[in-house]
Amino acid sequence: MNVRSSEDSYQAKKAAKEAEKTKAWVKTVRFLEWLAQHYNRLEVYGIEHVPDKGHGGILCANHPALLDPGFIHIAVHTQKDRWMRWLGWSGLFKASNKFIKWIIHEVESIVPVDEHEGKALNKESVIESMDNIGRELAEGHLVGIFPEGKNHNYFDYKEPYRFRTGAIRMALKNDVPIIPVAVYGTHKVWPSFGEIKKPYFHMWLTIPGWFPAKVKVAFGAPFVLDPALKEDPDNYDLLRAETERLRDEIYALTETLY
Repeated sequence: MNVRSSEDSYQAKKAAKEAEKTKAWVKTVRFLEWLAQHYNRLEVYGIEHVPDKGHGGILCANHPALLDPGFIHIAVHTQKDRWMRWLGWSGLFKASNKFIKWIIHEVESIVPVDEHEGKALNKESVIESMDNIGRELAEGHLVGIFPEGKNHNYFDYKEPYRFRTGAIRMALKNDVPIIPVAVYGTHKVWPSFGEIKKPYFHMWLTIPGWFPAKVKVAFGAPFVLDPALKEDPDNYDLLRAETERLRDEIYALTETLY
């Protein structure tokens, strides 16, 4: 066998392997969607506020539990036929939980950001991540962000954490709408009671299992930014005030789901 045919054979096997991998992933997604809709009786409200295909937008949500991205994505995918992008902490790619780690590695639409507890570990990497998010938005994709930067545990899911200002910064820079998102019930599906979080390591203290709790996801009307901030986007006081207002709006939306 010559070198050319050997290379062709290798590429053919690689393509076949990738095809099988894709098929397995599609089946997994369909199963998770069925699970969410029938086992967890997913209820979705305000889906009309989510931009249609071809229009970018930032979906900002509260973060009561580990499974929030999955349920939000399923709500958007099943009702708007859109595949979301996500901004995620780079340490998730090294998560100790094998299921979470597998999901993270399979979902190629996650843009990692190299930060810990709101502080950049590598500023150049963070800037690159923001540029990547900008490209996704410019191409008309939806990007999901949890401004709190971490998920809650089972006991404090109603208490807002401090919101980072990144979502509003990105919305201003890329001229896209912010859609407030509220999630409720995920803390009962896969309860988390704490976490061990280091700069490049993450382990959740959870109860193994997937419980049949009802999950609700609500999408609010686009968040209207203060015109003064658009005129002066570097004004930190205005930026912080708008971020707090966004937090209040998201948690007010969450209260409608209790």
